Amino acid sequence: MEVKELLRPAALGLLFKGYLHNLRGPLQAALMQVELLAGRLQNLSLPEKARQVLAEDLERLKRQHYRLINLLVAAEEDLSSEEEGPWPLHEFLEREILFWEADLAFKHRVKKEIHLEEAHISLPRQRLRAGLCALFWAMVEELGQVEGELAVTLKSQEGRAELEMHWCPEDLAPRKTPLAAAREILSPEAEVSGGPGEIRVVFLHGVS
Repeated sequence: MEVKELLRPAALGLLFKGYLHNLRGPLQAALMQVELLAGRLQNLSLPEKARQVLAEDLERLKRQHYRLINLLVAAEEDLSSEEEGPWPLHEFLEREILFWEADLAFKHRVKKEIHLEEAHISLPRQRLRAGLCALFWAMVEELGQVEGELAVTLKSQEGRAELEMHWCPEDLAPRKTPLAAAREILSPEAEVSGGPGEIRVVFLHGVS
């Protein structure tokens, strides 16, 4: 890829935090309007059935707005927080999967099976998110291209947590560069290994 092709993506990356902030404002304003409308619903002259349907639609819309706002807030925090937790690893994994579903092939063409036990880990927030990002970067694009299947499992034991990612086709190997980056970023708190059809991460330190 030539330098001129990299300039726009680089600029977008530089301005990403500002984009998140600018998106959050209008979403919060729209959520406020939805909540006001829901509060006025009882005063509207509507058949009861229509009122119930409209109330359910507004509640669904509120949940979607809350979800989007929470994702934006979390993304902003990821770019600036230096705190060490402990963080809910299971929730961070859920958010990471949602983040990578911006890759539409991964979102719509990859069948996912997710089983995450509750686990907390003490690790600088930016390092944890960068490490998880590298893990998914190692296989998301390739899985989307072949319409694969992905199983993500997090098991928590006293003093340790094990993250296993298995996928089909099983002969598909993770990309070496992001996998090596994940190994470096998460060390020494975790051991990262991977091969065709799988990535395994064992968190050995700071787990509660």
